Amino acid sequence: MQNSIRFSRVLFFITLLISLLAFVSAPAMLGDSASAAPLKQAPDVDLSLTMSVNDATPNKDQDIVFTITVSNSAGSAVATNVTVNAALPAGLAWQTDDGGGAYNNGTGVWTVGVLANNSNAVLHVTAKNTTTSPKTYSAAAVSNVEAVVNSGNDNASVGITTIADLNLTITPISSARFPGDNVVFTIKVTNGGPNVATGVTVMDDLSLTGLTYVTDDGGGTYNDGTGIWIIGSLANGDSASLKITAQTPLTGGVYTNSAEVWTSAEPDNDSTPGNGPTPPTQEDDYDTSVITAEKADLNYYQYC
Repeated sequence: MQNSIRFSRVLFFITLLISLLAFVSAPAMLGDSASAAPLKQAPDVDLSLTMSVNDATPNKDQDIVFTITVSNSAGSAVATNVTVNAALPAGLAWQTDDGGGAYNNGTGVWTVGVLANNSNAVLHVTAKNTTTSPKTYSAAAVSNVEAVVNSGNDNASVGITTIADLNLTITPISSARFPGDNVVFTIKVTNGGPNVATGVTVMDDLSLTGLTYVTDDGGGTYNDGTGIWIIGSLANGDSASLKITAQTPLTGGVYTNSAEVWTSAEPDNDSTPGNGPTPPTQEDDYDTSVITAEKADLNYYQYC
């Protein structure tokens, strides 16, 4: 009886051992079975992004059109759930776009969706340039499913600059030979562009020269008390001129009259309004005119 019990126990353990060995060796026998297969990784995509603008030097309050192009290179997998982050910076106000609702002008996200290999999607965004300060519009492409390779070209930017190059000259068109004579100065301001200049004023304070203001042809735009001449707006290539008549002192002498562009809403690429003389190289928005009023030589007339 005891031998029978022992035999049953041995048989039980042998059966259990065989079952364990079969369980351990099953994955190797099955090869690429579900239990042994590695997790499948998402394929790679190669997204690239470019940006351009139809006018990189727009005037203030001018509408400009940005073109954003996202591409998936040849040989890549199909890109899915593609988005482009393209929020407009301060100073650019969204007006319209051709995304058909795919572009959210509040968040700046353009939902592209699926992008096959060797294909692209294009978005045009129209924005108003609301300030004269320089600004940069940037965008970045993202695929939220596939891994993006060569990610150095999946972002882009384009710069916007508003510039008005103002040039000023001051010229005496009549000379003062003797003390007490009048002299007429012509101040001319020219806008070399490329943008419209706005908020333009000029400073010519005669009280600093020793000359006495007489009259001008500015029709009220020149204030002889402050020396400010208000021009306002000046289109690209346009000029504005002012004639000021002044009287020389009875004491005679040499007098220097200086004038300068005092303010402009748009930056100037080669000068700074209102900063005065800047020797040794003088800026082109500042100029001077020197006149001499000599006393008569009474001894000369006495002995003639």
